[in-house]
Amino acid sequence: VVNMVSAGWRWSWGPPEERQARYQWLIDKGFTVVALHHSSAPRFQVPDAVTDIRLGLRHIKLHAGEYGADPARIGVWGASAGGHLSLVAGLMADDGDPAAKNPLERSGNRVRAVVAYFPPTDLDTLLGNRAKSGAIDFDDKLRASISPIHFVDARDPPTLIISGGADKGVPVSQSETMTAALDKAGVENELKVFPDADHDFYVKGDPAKTDAYATEAMRAMVGWFESHLKK
Repeated sequence: VVNMVSAGWRWSWGPPEERQARYQWLIDKGFTVVALHHSSAPRFQVPDAVTDIRLGLRHIKLHAGEYGADPARIGVWGASAGGHLSLVAGLMADDGDPAAKNPLERSGNRVRAVVAYFPPTDLDTLLGNRAKSGAIDFDDKLRASISPIHFVDARDPPTLIISGGADKGVPVSQSETMTAALDKAGVENELKVFPDADHDFYVKGDPAKTDAYATEAMRAMVGWFESHLKK
């Protein structure tokens, strides 16, 4: 399982021993977990992150055997910006270009399953006329080319999306639009919504419920990968 490490497409590094606690649910089930970091704001913008993770998946598939993993059974998972990049990895994948000069680009980057928490799916709708700064300081004409909603087709992998119904940062409509498109294309998918949860499954004044939603989401994520990645 490849985790897209991203928060607002910004720099987000943490000591590996701290990150392992988040991955322990997967590790305990026998999964190999890879943390994929991308070029981040303030130096880089969302299109750069998209390029990075698509290339990164090529590298991971090509070298999966060295990590003790099966290149035919790779899943991707992320939250918010990481959720967007997980959908990019799953829906914007290809089989590689045999004529590419870069050896990595000759390798395919398709994955077997996707889990995305509260993901941006249509950047044009989400960003609107928002002031440009940091990761979103790029040409509006590029929005469609990095929005997963425009790349749905029947070859896409099974996709689980988990969102908060009260999310003010990334409205649940972003998830609903995506699942409708996946339904139309005949792609296996599921949308799980916590009606009273804001971004990060946060429920104001109720930390216990926030933690419960996060735990339920983690359990659903692990279950999805068990169902779709294990032999």
